Amino acid sequence: MDRLLTSSSFWGLVGVVIGFALGEGARYIRYRWRIHRLKGVIDTELKSLLYQIDQKKDIIGQAIDRLKQKKFLPTQSIPAMTTAYRKFFGEVYEHLCPIQRNCVHNVYERLHLASEDMGTSIKL
Repeated sequence: MDRLLTSSSFWGLVGVVIGFALGEGARYIRYRWRIHRLKGVIDTELKSLLYQIDQKKDIIGQAIDRLKQKKFLPTQSIPAMTTAYRKFFGEVYEHLCPIQRNCVHNVYERLHLASEDMGTSIKL
């Protein structure tokens, strides 16, 4: 045992194992941090969509009022933000529970349909 502890090849092997463990540990931490950040980006985008939904409801309300007056108001508006969904949802998909996946999918698909109905197309 004494001979093993004084062997340079033993300590070289220990160094390789420790280096590998540190490298993989750091890689795993970076991966988990990235997933955490991407979930946050999608969450922030969903919060922004709440405001945009109110704007779209207002546009539709104005159009309805104008139609009642026999006037016309185009309902075309700026498309909803879908950047985070398009770019990162596939990457965080497996890290969401089934209810979260379904909710996020429904929100964006309903926005897509609403945008089409309002004459604005968005890419999902």
